[in-house]
Amino acid sequence: MISEIVAIISVVISIASTIVAIFAITYSKKLKDFDLNQQNYEDVKDWYEEVLKILKELYLQFAVLKQDDKQKLNTVLTKLSSKIDMGRLYFPNKIDGEFGINKPKAYRGRRALIIDFLVFYYDIFFYDKHKENLDILTSVQRAFVSEMTLFLSKNQNSAVFVKYNMYDKKNIINISNLDNAEFRKILISDDVVELVDTLNNENNN
Repeated sequence: MISEIVAIISVVISIASTIVAIFAITYSKKLKDFDLNQQNYEDVKDWYEEVLKILKELYLQFAVLKQDDKQKLNTVLTKLSSKIDMGRLYFPNKIDGEFGINKPKAYRGRRALIIDFLVFYYDIFFYDKHKENLDILTSVQRAFVSEMTLFLSKNQNSAVFVKYNMYDKKNIINISNLDNAEFRKILISDDVVELVDTLNNENNN
Protein backbone atom coordinates (compact mmCIF):
# COMPACT_ATOMS: atom_id res chain seq x y z
CA MET A 1 0.00 0.00 0.00
CA ILE A 2 2.73 2.41 0.99
CA SER A 3 4.72 1.49 -2.08
CA GLU A 4 1.68 2.28 -4.26
CA ILE A 5 1.25 5.67 -2.59
CA VAL A 6 4.93 6.41 -3.10
CA ALA A 7 4.61 5.40 -6.74
CA ILE A 8 1.61 7.69 -7.22
CA ILE A 9 3.40 10.57 -5.54
CA SER A 10 6.41 10.00 -7.78
CA VAL A 11 4.17 10.07 -10.87
CA VAL A 12 2.47 13.27 -9.69
CA ILE A 13 5.83 14.90 -8.96
CA SER A 14 7.11 13.81 -12.36
CA ILE A 15 4.04 15.24 -14.14
CA ALA A 16 4.23 18.46 -12.13
CA SER A 17 7.93 18.79 -12.96
CA THR A 18 7.17 18.28 -16.64
CA ILE A 19 4.42 20.93 -16.54
CA VAL A 20 6.71 23.40 -14.77
CA ALA A 21 9.49 22.70 -17.27
CA ILE A 22 7.12 23.24 -20.23
CA PHE A 23 5.82 26.45 -18.67
CA ALA A 24 9.36 27.68 -18.04
CA ILE A 25 10.42 26.93 -21.63
CA THR A 26 7.30 28.62 -23.04
CA TYR A 27 7.73 31.66 -20.81
CA SER A 28 11.41 31.89 -21.68
CA LYS A 29 10.60 31.76 -25.42
CA LYS A 30 7.94 34.45 -25.07
CA LEU A 31 10.35 36.60 -23.10
CA LYS A 32 13.04 36.18 -25.75
CA ASP A 33 10.51 36.98 -28.50
CA PHE A 34 9.41 40.08 -26.60
CA ASP A 35 13.02 41.20 -26.15
CA LEU A 36 13.69 40.62 -29.84
CA ASN A 37 10.58 42.54 -30.87
CA GLN A 38 11.52 45.42 -28.60
CA GLN A 39 15.04 45.45 -30.03
CA ASN A 40 13.51 45.63 -33.52
CA TYR A 41 11.33 48.49 -32.33
CA GLU A 42 14.31 50.38 -30.92
CA ASP A 43 16.34 49.82 -34.10
CA VAL A 44 13.54 51.15 -36.30
CA LYS A 45 12.94 54.08 -33.94
CA ASP A 46 16.64 55.03 -34.05
CA TRP A 47 16.61 54.76 -37.85
CA TYR A 48 13.51 56.97 -38.04
CA GLU A 49 15.01 59.66 -35.81
CA GLU A 50 18.21 59.72 -37.90
CA VAL A 51 16.26 59.95 -41.15
CA LEU A 52 14.10 62.76 -39.81
CA LYS A 53 17.19 64.81 -38.92
CA ILE A 54 18.46 64.42 -42.49
CA LEU A 55 15.10 65.43 -43.98
CA LYS A 56 14.98 68.54 -41.82
CA GLU A 57 18.56 69.43 -42.71
CA LEU A 58 17.81 69.15 -46.41
CA TYR A 59 14.62 71.17 -46.07
CA LEU A 60 16.07 73.99 -43.98
CA GLN A 61 19.50 74.36 -45.54
CA PHE A 62 18.73 73.82 -49.20
CA ALA A 63 15.00 74.44 -49.71
CA VAL A 64 14.28 77.27 -47.26
CA LEU A 65 17.68 78.98 -47.03
CA LYS A 66 18.48 78.00 -50.63
CA GLN A 67 22.12 77.20 -50.10
CA ASP A 68 23.96 76.59 -53.38
CA ASP A 69 26.70 74.37 -51.98
CA LYS A 70 26.35 71.43 -54.35
CA GLN A 71 29.07 69.42 -52.63
CA LYS A 72 27.39 69.75 -49.25
CA LEU A 73 24.01 68.87 -50.77
CA ASN A 74 25.47 65.72 -52.32
CA THR A 75 26.98 64.78 -48.96
CA VAL A 76 23.62 65.05 -47.21
CA LEU A 77 21.87 63.20 -50.05
CA THR A 78 24.42 60.41 -49.75
CA LYS A 79 23.49 60.09 -46.06
CA LEU A 80 19.82 59.92 -46.97
CA SER A 81 20.49 57.33 -49.68
CA SER A 82 22.35 55.19 -47.14
CA LYS A 83 19.43 55.44 -44.71
CA ILE A 84 16.99 54.49 -47.46
CA ASP A 85 18.99 51.34 -48.21
CA MET A 86 19.09 50.53 -44.50
CA GLY A 87 15.35 51.13 -44.28
CA ARG A 88 14.77 48.42 -46.87
CA LEU A 89 15.83 45.91 -44.21
CA TYR A 90 13.04 47.13 -41.91
CA PHE A 91 10.52 47.73 -44.69
CA PRO A 92 11.39 45.24 -47.47
CA ASN A 93 9.82 45.32 -50.90
CA LYS A 94 6.76 43.19 -51.50
CA ILE A 95 7.08 40.73 -54.38
CA ASP A 96 4.43 41.38 -57.02
CA GLY A 97 4.65 38.89 -59.86
CA GLU A 98 7.38 39.75 -62.37
CA PHE A 99 7.60 43.40 -61.32
CA GLY A 100 11.24 44.39 -60.94
CA ILE A 101 12.40 40.82 -61.56
CA ASN A 102 15.61 41.99 -63.25
CA LYS A 103 16.64 44.17 -60.33
CA PRO A 104 18.83 43.08 -57.38
CA LYS A 105 16.84 41.05 -54.84
CA ALA A 106 16.31 43.89 -52.34
CA TYR A 107 14.84 46.09 -55.10
CA ARG A 108 12.40 43.64 -56.66
CA GLY A 109 8.67 44.09 -56.21
CA ARG A 110 6.85 47.11 -54.78
CA ARG A 111 8.41 49.54 -52.34
CA ALA A 112 6.88 50.06 -48.91
CA LEU A 113 5.14 53.45 -48.86
CA ILE A 114 7.44 54.65 -46.08
CA ILE A 115 10.48 54.04 -48.31
CA ASP A 116 8.66 55.51 -51.30
CA PHE A 117 8.23 58.81 -49.44
CA LEU A 118 11.98 58.96 -48.83
CA VAL A 119 12.88 58.11 -52.44
CA PHE A 120 10.50 60.84 -53.65
CA TYR A 121 12.01 63.32 -51.18
CA TYR A 122 15.51 62.37 -52.31
CA ASP A 123 14.64 62.78 -56.00
CA ILE A 124 13.21 66.26 -55.48
CA PHE A 125 16.60 67.43 -54.21
CA PHE A 126 18.70 65.29 -56.53
CA TYR A 127 17.01 66.76 -59.61
CA ASP A 128 17.12 70.30 -58.21
CA LYS A 129 13.35 70.72 -57.83
CA HIS A 130 13.40 71.59 -54.12
CA LYS A 131 13.50 75.39 -54.17
CA GLU A 132 10.14 75.73 -55.90
CA ASN A 133 8.38 72.86 -54.09
CA LEU A 134 8.46 73.73 -50.39
CA ASP A 135 4.80 72.81 -49.87
CA ILE A 136 5.26 69.37 -51.43
CA LEU A 137 8.40 68.72 -49.37
CA THR A 138 6.50 69.66 -46.22
CA SER A 139 3.59 67.38 -47.14
CA VAL A 140 5.82 64.41 -47.95
CA GLN A 141 7.78 64.86 -44.72
CA ARG A 142 4.60 65.08 -42.65
CA ALA A 143 3.12 62.03 -44.38
CA PHE A 144 6.32 60.10 -43.63
CA VAL A 145 6.17 61.17 -39.98
CA SER A 146 2.49 60.21 -39.81
CA GLU A 147 3.12 56.72 -41.20
CA MET A 148 6.13 56.15 -38.96
CA THR A 149 4.33 57.37 -35.86
CA LEU A 150 1.45 54.98 -36.53
CA PHE A 151 3.83 52.09 -37.22
CA LEU A 152 5.87 52.70 -34.06
CA SER A 153 2.79 53.11 -31.88
CA LYS A 154 1.58 49.66 -32.98
CA ASN A 155 4.90 48.07 -31.98
CA GLN A 156 5.72 49.89 -28.76
CA ASN A 157 5.66 47.35 -25.91
CA SER A 158 4.15 44.77 -28.26
CA ALA A 159 4.95 41.09 -27.83
CA VAL A 160 4.39 40.54 -31.56
CA PHE A 161 6.12 42.78 -34.09
CA VAL A 162 3.46 44.17 -36.43
CA LYS A 163 4.82 44.31 -39.98
CA TYR A 164 4.21 47.27 -42.25
CA ASN A 165 1.72 46.42 -45.00
CA MET A 166 1.25 49.48 -47.22
CA TYR A 167 2.91 49.14 -50.60
CA ASP A 168 2.96 51.35 -53.68
CA LYS A 169 1.17 49.99 -56.72
CA LYS A 170 2.73 52.31 -59.27
CA ASN A 171 4.19 55.44 -57.72
CA ILE A 172 3.52 57.78 -54.85
CA ILE A 173 0.58 59.54 -56.51
CA ASN A 174 -1.39 56.31 -56.86
CA ILE A 175 -1.67 55.70 -53.12
CA SER A 176 -5.33 55.89 -52.12
CA ASN A 177 -5.30 54.13 -48.74
CA LEU A 178 -3.44 56.56 -46.49
CA ASP A 179 -5.05 56.66 -43.04
CA ASN A 180 -4.70 60.43 -42.98
CA ALA A 181 -7.21 61.83 -45.47
CA GLU A 182 -5.49 65.22 -45.48
CA PHE A 183 -2.21 63.75 -46.73
CA ARG A 184 -4.04 61.51 -49.17
CA LYS A 185 -5.69 64.56 -50.72
CA ILE A 186 -2.44 66.54 -50.85
CA LEU A 187 -0.39 63.73 -52.38
CA ILE A 188 -2.75 63.23 -55.29
CA SER A 189 -2.99 66.94 -56.10
CA ASP A 190 -2.13 68.23 -59.58
CA ASP A 191 1.18 69.80 -58.57
CA VAL A 192 2.40 66.55 -56.98
CA VAL A 193 1.29 64.58 -60.05
CA GLU A 194 3.22 66.98 -62.28
CA LEU A 195 6.34 66.78 -60.10
CA VAL A 196 6.24 62.97 -59.99
CA ASP A 197 5.92 62.84 -63.78
CA THR A 198 8.87 65.23 -64.11
CA LEU A 199 11.05 63.15 -61.78
CA ASN A 200 10.06 59.92 -63.53
CA ASN A 201 11.11 61.44 -66.85
CA GLU A 202 14.43 62.52 -65.29
CA ASN A 203 14.99 58.98 -64.02
CA ASN A 204 14.31 57.53 -67.46
CA ASN A 205 16.76 59.84 -69.25
